Amino acid sequence: RNTGFSSWFLFIIQTVIALTLATCSFYLLERPIRFGSFFKKTKALLVAIPVTILIVVVTLIVGTLTPPIKSFAATSKITKGQLALLKNNPITVLLVGDSLAVTAGYGLAASEKQYGVHLYDQGLVGCGTLIHGLIREDANLPANPQTGIDANCAQWPQTYSNDIKQLKPDVVILMAGRWEVLDRNWGNGWEHVGQPDFDAHLVKSLEKAIRVLGVDNIPVVICTTPYFDTLNPNTGILEDSSNPARVNAYNKIVNQVVSKYTGHAYVYNLNKAVDPNGHYTEYIDGVAVRWTDGIHITQPQGGEYIAQTLYPLAVNLGLKYRNNG
Repeated sequence: RNTGFSSWFLFIIQTVIALTLATCSFYLLERPIRFGSFFKKTKALLVAIPVTILIVVVTLIVGTLTPPIKSFAATSKITKGQLALLKNNPITVLLVGDSLAVTAGYGLAASEKQYGVHLYDQGLVGCGTLIHGLIREDANLPANPQTGIDANCAQWPQTYSNDIKQLKPDVVILMAGRWEVLDRNWGNGWEHVGQPDFDAHLVKSLEKAIRVLGVDNIPVVICTTPYFDTLNPNTGILEDSSNPARVNAYNKIVNQVVSKYTGHAYVYNLNKAVDPNGHYTEYIDGVAVRWTDGIHITQPQGGEYIAQTLYPLAVNLGLKYRNNG
């Protein structure tokens, strides 16, 4: 994970290196010893030793190498004049969603003054926008009912409505997606994102989120979801729920839904921000942005990294809302 390369690419590199070392060991050390020719092949040893050293060096380099990171530029900027204006009256940002929002919130909160923001992180651990039914992370793992950990997930519309009435935000950000890439069974068999019936449920839930969170024309930012890297404990391979195709399918639907609400709902490409090379990335420029669990955002550095591109968008939307209000 530290390299930034995909798990399959690293597996191929490691396998090639292991086979090369094993072959060198067999022909240059083990076989000569078995046939009594070890000490007669001093020339071979003179070649074997530097070759082995070279292979070890290459292994170490590959283990620490990080591919070039494509920068994710902010689509909005905050001017000095805006920061001065917001010093005593920061933009109130309400962050909602699942545990991605909760974990990212630590770093976002640590960065709020730098961007003229006051953040309320009201994410609910274990709760996305989809509700009810059984869930599972992989076809080979047991199913469980989604009841939520911090709250009853089915009550999120009322919970967030209450938050909005109390906190009066200038902009609301929805950061979710992990629970939407899991298998789900509403009574008609197992389904997942990318299948028609599941997608219909997902579209309705996101549209409802925009209506609930965007009451009184409050601008709503819906984040795409990042790639995940969780392994099935029984098979040791990537879980179904971490299949990049599912993440891509979810993010496609996010963009489609938001496009229906032009001028009211907006997309923040969290996927591009934390996975700039198009696959799960734990480190960016030497900074760990994802937990080793393959799901969450690191605290606080991951959220601080996200703040660089998320907050300029939130501030400009919040100022526009204030001016129009």
